[in-house]
This record gives sequence, structure tokens and C-alpha cells, in this order.
Amino acid sequence: MRSIRPTPSPRLRPSSPSLRQLPPTSPLLPLLRQSSSKPTPTSPPKSNPDSPSPSNFSTPRYNYTPNPFSTTSPDPNAHSYRMVTAKDLATRTTPPKRVKMLVRDFIDDCLYNPNYGYFSTQVEIFDPDEGVGKKVGKGKGGKEVMEVRNRAEGFDFGRLRSSREFEDEVARRYGEFESREGAMGSGKGRQVWHTPTELFKPWYGRAIARFLVSEYKLNLYPYEDLIIYEIGAGNGTLMGDILDYIAEEEPEVYERTRYRIVEISERLQGLQRGRAKGRKDAKTGGGDDGKKVEERARRKGHERKVEVLGGSIFDWERVVPEPCFFLAMEVLDNFSHDLIRYTTLDHEPLQCVVSIDSTGDYSELYEPITDPLIARYLRLRARLPQPHLRRSPLLNPFLASSPLLRKIAATLPFAPNLTKPEWIPTKQLMLLDQLRDKFPAHRILFSDFSSLPDAIEGVNAPVVQTRYEGETVACTTYLVQPGFFDIFFPTDFHLLRDLYSLAVAPAPVAPPVPPAHDFPDMSTAQAVGLTLTLTLAMVLNICQVGITNTSIKHIQESLNISQPNVQWLSSSYSVAFASFLLLFGRLSDIYGAKRVFMLGVTWFMCWSIGVGFAQNEYEMDIFRAFQGVGNAAAIPAALGILGSSFAPGQAKSNAFACFSGGAPIGGSLGIVLGGVMTTYAPAGWRASFFITAGLAALVLICAWFVVPADKPRQLEDRTVDWLGGALITVGLVLFTFSLADGSSAAKGWRTPYIPTLFVISILVIVGFWFWERHLETTGKRPLMPPSIWSQPKFAWVQLIGAFGYCAFTPFVDSLLVTFTARLTESSPLSAQYFATLFYQDYQLLSPILVTIRFLPSPMTGICLNLLMAYIASRIPANFIILTGAIGEGLCPLLFAIQDPNATYWRYNFPAQILSVFGADLIYAPSIMYVSKVAGPGRQGLAGGIFTMTTQIGVAFGLAVDTIMQTQVTAREVRKMGGVYSPDMTDIPLEATLKGLTAAFWGCSAFAFAAAVIAVCTLWGIGYVGHGGAPKKPKVEKTKEVV
Repeated sequence: MRSIRPTPSPRLRPSSPSLRQLPPTSPLLPLLRQSSSKPTPTSPPKSNPDSPSPSNFSTPRYNYTPNPFSTTSPDPNAHSYRMVTAKDLATRTTPPKRVKMLVRDFIDDCLYNPNYGYFSTQVEIFDPDEGVGKKVGKGKGGKEVMEVRNRAEGFDFGRLRSSREFEDEVARRYGEFESREGAMGSGKGRQVWHTPTELFKPWYGRAIARFLVSEYKLNLYPYEDLIIYEIGAGNGTLMGDILDYIAEEEPEVYERTRYRIVEISERLQGLQRGRAKGRKDAKTGGGDDGKKVEERARRKGHERKVEVLGGSIFDWERVVPEPCFFLAMEVLDNFSHDLIRYTTLDHEPLQCVVSIDSTGDYSELYEPITDPLIARYLRLRARLPQPHLRRSPLLNPFLASSPLLRKIAATLPFAPNLTKPEWIPTKQLMLLDQLRDKFPAHRILFSDFSSLPDAIEGVNAPVVQTRYEGETVACTTYLVQPGFFDIFFPTDFHLLRDLYSLAVAPAPVAPPVPPAHDFPDMSTAQAVGLTLTLTLAMVLNICQVGITNTSIKHIQESLNISQPNVQWLSSSYSVAFASFLLLFGRLSDIYGAKRVFMLGVTWFMCWSIGVGFAQNEYEMDIFRAFQGVGNAAAIPAALGILGSSFAPGQAKSNAFACFSGGAPIGGSLGIVLGGVMTTYAPAGWRASFFITAGLAALVLICAWFVVPADKPRQLEDRTVDWLGGALITVGLVLFTFSLADGSSAAKGWRTPYIPTLFVISILVIVGFWFWERHLETTGKRPLMPPSIWSQPKFAWVQLIGAFGYCAFTPFVDSLLVTFTARLTESSPLSAQYFATLFYQDYQLLSPILVTIRFLPSPMTGICLNLLMAYIASRIPANFIILTGAIGEGLCPLLFAIQDPNATYWRYNFPAQILSVFGADLIYAPSIMYVSKVAGPGRQGLAGGIFTMTTQIGVAFGLAVDTIMQTQVTAREVRKMGGVYSPDMTDIPLEATLKGLTAAFWGCSAFAFAAAVIAVCTLWGIGYVGHGGAPKKPKVEKTKEVV
């Protein structure tokens, strides 16, 4: 349950002036001028074995301040001040000086000190029916204790016709209450609280009572008594309303009810005891019709049921073994918090200490965390089930994973060396500890603010305010004079719920070792057969891309396809493949990877036959798109099968390496089939697709026998986020379509529907992200949990893969071989695509000669994948990926700077060898890493995400490079006196070469961008293999990260 504190005058409340708006003669200014909000450095504390090493704090540090030219400094003797707690100051009658304390102790002292604290001197709870107070005795120190008796029971909501009337009535009664003679809350700094308990009585309390009774009768009645504990009970109104309801509606439960209030304020203890005694019937004035009405003003006495216990819940000593309900309604907001900041250079948390000098001035000091409670809170938060809650929102996840980027950001001009403040609920954690230790059989019911306006700076920051001349004054700092200011915080109930499960639950036991049957028992022959079958699926995935790109000119002539639409022979496959990867990756995790794999291969086989019979451009594009849908189901499912069939070890590394090796093999096969069939087969290029259909049938037969059966799934595990699947599929279809068609439409990106579809796709994808985040934060099962992107290095690996495919896909169809194999198998791989155009459009080579020139690429790819099985567990993945990105960048660079008249061996041969470095040395370690990070049960999803991001990279890279090629070619044609048209078939060779050279430069730029990202972000990623790693300390650290 959550509530908000109503304003003093609803709807008509004047705007709260800032402290700077107060007149110079205001009596509040002496209470505020004593604060210095500049954080300042502190000397390192004495070493604590449980705290972070203070070695980095041996030199002075300039801490965060909004004004970089500020010269404010604390008392130079601040480091010698005595460290105190709020409990140490409880006996003082005046605020302390020449001391320092943690922020939570400072706030506790301001609010709860018995002699000068805010709650002891200033606060009163607004009761819309309050009468004049009556003295009932004296408390500690001779202070008068008041008992106030109600004359009615809240508002007559039946007579209020709108919320506006309700607000007006609250404002009228509030004014009467605040101005009555002798009322507390009328002096300097004195405030009147508003709570839902008082504003909506008795219905608020009766609703809670109904819940308590139903839970009690369902779980405890008649074996246990109904025992209710309430902290911070205020006037006792909630207690009275709850007991009234139980007495009237559930008399048999009432006889077994015991209500105990834990109250720190002596004044409020007297009010609560008075409410428990009850009051007599009373008559009130007439209503709107002038008649006197009998109000229900009699409250039953519950004195024998109620026990008011003085003291703080944090000082509670007695263990309550009986089952009980624990209420904290509008109390958590005044639980003090601690303040921490993080260093911008290494994201190390620092605790804040408030220093008070000899004149009463305040300063903030920052030091490494030595407080056990703060350290424990941060450890618990790091274990929360929701990954987005484990990290402070102040820490940028991209900077967190890259020390180099953090160092650059920290050295910018006027860059602070600390982040903005974050307020952490350490007192809430103390309450949870008390519940666990002293109330082991409790059930809790909390209500409070979930957000607050006018808060001071920081994450989860409080509101600091006071009352002056009938107006609420909001402050901009918490460093204020004790006793005159209310300091209250919002409560993150999602965080509190998860923190409760960790802090109150029994100590976790070590998880059992997964039994052997978690991984299927396979003979060596079956393991080899499984690996070869899935590898053959990868071969098919790349093979048809090689066939298409090698035969592209013959298909264009055979089906009479215009030049701008030629790219759709490959792009139609890419669009469908990228758009369905995520959905089928999730479906394979839910319904079984083998089932989805076989359905995907079957679908691919059917439409491969359809492509062979296509009679026109439209049939060809549609059937190619259906081919992409089939492989979008098969490839993520194959990854899931590999991940769940092999236990961690060298065999698993070998299986993944072999699977990646299917890409160069498929590239080689596609080139050979495309060249040979197009040149010599009677059916021409169509025969190549018939052969791929036959190979798909072979995969189906083998998979039936060698792929382990899917394990039974629990019913709750079958939840599918169909709305999310529809959003991401539509978004990616529109995104990839607009990118692909933007370079071939008559007016390019000036064509009206291209930018329109592009913007719509971005909006749909953003909507998908927020929808998935909503599902995850509410405990439901999203299609793609956004938290997976916060795993270490996960997002950076995806970005490198996308940039790698921006370069690799367009380079050559065969280059696509490894890295594109999986992710972009369908697109004309920029570099490979433009290399194909170079051989066919510029050098005018036949398909068979083009095939021969591409052969070094797949051969090198096979060797690299065999090498990957060995080096994956012996060389850190960041070096492998960096090598792949550099090689991938050099490949199109050689094509860009080549002499067109030079021999094949001078430029093209080394370029073909380097072309697969990116594919094999980026793809294989990346897919191993994301599979590890995703963990069991989400490996198909992880494979789908990685493949999807690389496919997006392919579409983006191809669109950019195609635009570059088209624009440069058109410019060169115009220089020669011609008129360029996308449908031209007689473009001069020189113009063609200039256009292709521009595209090669674009491919190279994408690859080197991936290399720069790898250098900046992947340090520390460690080894991704499963065996044979050197015995060095880094290995253990890497295993923890991965």
C-alpha cells in the first residue's frame, strides 16, 4: 500500500518559496545559514579489514560541487572531531558542536532527539474533527501531555459531490485546526501532518481491518490469536477504526484480538491511550436542511485490547514468537537514510559524514565505506533478483564496463570526481533485521510515499521543509538546524520488496550440484553426429546466401529485375531473418529447442523448393523472405541445443567452434554451387536451391535421431509475450525495410514513405523496450528481459557484433562466411556484396571465375574455427575479437586502395584471407560469451539477441554503403557528361569502380570502429572457452565476471 501526504491547502496551496526567497529579516535564516553544502575531502580512516582499501585516498581530493570555483572549506580540525551516533546525543539538551556523524545519525538527531528533535517539539497530526485539547498529565521533564477527543468520524463523503468539494472542505477544516488557540503547529517551524488515516477515516482503517481479518481467518483462526503491532500510530485513529470494525463485524475474532502500539513520542503515547479509552455519544449541529442530525460519534472503548509500549522499535529486545501482523502506515518516510557518492574514475562508493564545527556550521566529508550497515546494504543490493536494481542509477553501465572511458570522462574540464548523491535506506534495513530477529512469525503491511515533489538533489532524495507564516517552505539541503524541519523520504517499494526477501529470508544454502542428467548422456558417436547435424544447418544458412550473391546477375536477367530492386534478392531474406530471431529464440526456450529447430528446417526446405520455381521478381522476394523465417527459427534453436547438450568443458568449446566452422564451409559450398550450377546445370541458378532443399531434408532426418529430446516444461514456463513478439517483429520489419529500400527507391530517402516507416519503426522498438521493462519489473515473463543487457560487457559485445557485420556483410558474399554466417547470412554482406559487384560489374568475370576468387575465404575460415577451439580457453576474448576486427577492417581497405590492373595475388588474395578474420574471430567468442552470460534456459534467447543485433548491423551497414556507392557513382557519371539512373545497365566502368571504392572505405570504417570499441570496453572479459586455461589468478576473476 502506498500513500501521499496531502498538502496543507489542497488545490489552493501557494507555491513553496525557496530559501533564497525569504526576506532578509526572516527568523528562519539563522537556522539555515549554518549549513555548508560543499562536500569536502577527508583523511583516510583507520584500516578496516572489511572495508575497501583507502590507498586511493592518501592525497587530497576535490569532491563534487555544482560550482567549480567555490572556495568554501570546512573547519581544518574536522578530522579530529569525535565520531558520535544519535543515541550518544539523546541526553543532550542542545545541538552538538565539534563532532561528526553519519548522515543517518544526523537526521535521527534532528528528528527524534527527546529534547530538541522535530517530533518532540513541533509536530501535530491533523484531525479534521479535532476539538480543543485537554490536559491529562505530565510526561518526562514536566512536559504536558494532551488528550484530544473527537466529536465526529471524518468527512461525510456521501454529501461531497466531487473531489473539488472534498479539497475545499479539507482546506477549511485545516485552517480552523491550525489557527485554534493553544494548538501545536502554530509557532515558528511547527507543522501539522496529514495522513490518509485521518482524511479518510473510518473507511481507511476499516478497509485495512477487513484485509487483516480475512488473512487471519484464512491462515491462523482458530488456532492463534489475532495479534497486531503498529509503529508510529499517530493519534491512534487507525487503531480505533480497526478495532471498531472487528468489534462490530467480527465479534468472535475481536475476543481474540490484541493490539500493541510501539511509540517513541510520549505526547503521542498519551493520545493513543486516550483513544483506546473511548468517548461518549455527541450531538452536532444541523446539516444543509437545517435539521439536527445524529452523528455516529460513539467510539467503543478498547482499553483492554490495546497496549501502548514506549520506545523505539529499533531498541526492541523481546522476541515475539507468536504469529502477528506488523503495520507501518506513513512511517517509513521518516526513517533516516545514509548518503553515498561514487568516484567517477573507478565507481567506488564513499560514505558521507556530517561534520559540525565549533560555530555550528555543517560540512560533508567523504571517505571509504567503513560502516557495517552501509556495506551490508550494498552487498544485499548486489544480490537483488532484478539486475537493474543491483547497480546505482548514477552509474552509467557503458562507463562501468570501460575503465578507459571512465578515465576520459573524469579528465574533462570541470568534471567532478564524485557523482551526485544517492540516498540509501539503511534504517529500513535495520527494521527488516528487527522483524527477522524479534518477530520471526510476522506479516507486514506498509504504506507510504512512493515519490515526492520538491526533493533536494540526489537519487531517492528527501523533502526538507518547514512552516513559516502559514506557508510551507521547501529547503534545498538537509543540513538544517535540528528541531525545526521535517525530513521525509520516498520509498521504493519494488526495492523494499526484494530487499525484504533477502534480509528476512533464512540464510541461503549452497545450491546443489546439478545432477548428471541435466545434460543428456550421449555416446561419442551421438555427440559427433549432433554437432555435425547442427553444423550442416549452419552450412545451409550461409550456403544459400553464397548462391544468391554469386548468381545475382543471372537471377536479375532471368526474372527481369530492375537494378534498384536487385538488392531485395538478399535483403528480403535479411529482413525476415532479423525480424523473427528474437521471437523464435524465446519460443525455443519455452517449447523445446528440438521442436522449433525441426519446424524451422522444414519451413526452410519447403520454401527453398519454392525459390527454385519462382517465375517473377515478387515470387522470388516473398519466397526468399519465407526462407529467412525458417532459418530465424533454426539457428537460435541450434544454439540452444548446443548449450544444453554439452556440459562445460573442451567438448563444448569444440562443438561451438565446429558450429561456427559451418559458416565458411557453407560459404564455400554456396560459391561453388552458385558458380557451377549457374554455368553448367540445365536448370541454371534454380538447381542450386533444389540442392539446398535436399540438404535440409538430410538435416531433418539426422536431427530426428541424434538431437536429444526436449525436456518436459512446467506449465508456468510456457508463458509467451505475444504482444512483445508482435512489437519487435513489426518494428524490425519496418526498420530493415526502410534501410534496405531507402537506397534503392527512386528518390532514395526523399521518398515520403521511407522516413515515415523509419520513424514508426523506431517508435515501435522503443515501445517494445518499455513494454518488456514493464513486464520484468512486475514479475512477469518478457520476451527479452531488458536486464540481460546490464550483464557485464553484454551490450558492448552486441555493439561490436553489429559494427562487425556492418563491415563484413557488405564486403563479399563468401566473406559473410563466418561472422555473417549466423547473423547476416541473409544480407549481401557489405564487403562481400561489393566484392561480388567488383568482380562481376567491373572485371566482368563469369560466376565460375568469381567463385574461384572467393575460395581462399572459406578455406581460411575453416582453419580459424579449428584454431578457435584451441585458443578460446587460452587467449583472452578481447584480444581475439580485436584481432578479428582489425583483420576485417584491412580486408575492404585492400580493395579500396588496390590498383585495378594489378594481379589477383597482390591485393585480392590477402584481402580474401583477411575477410574471414572478422567473421570467425568475432562471432565465435562473442556467441560463447553471450551464451555463458545468459545462463541455462535462456541460451536460445541469447543467440537470438546476438543474431538480431548483427542483422540490424547488416541492414544498417548495407544501407549506408549502398548510399555511398550510389552517390559516388552518380557523381562520376555526371562528370562524364552522362545522366545517372538507378536502372542504368551501361554505367561506365570507371564510375562503377569509384562507387565500389567508396563502399569499401565505408566497410573498413565500420570494422575499425568495432576495433576501437573493443579496445575501450572489453578489457577484463577474460577467457570464454571451457577448458585448458592457464592457471593464473585472472582466470578465476574472469569466471566470476562471465
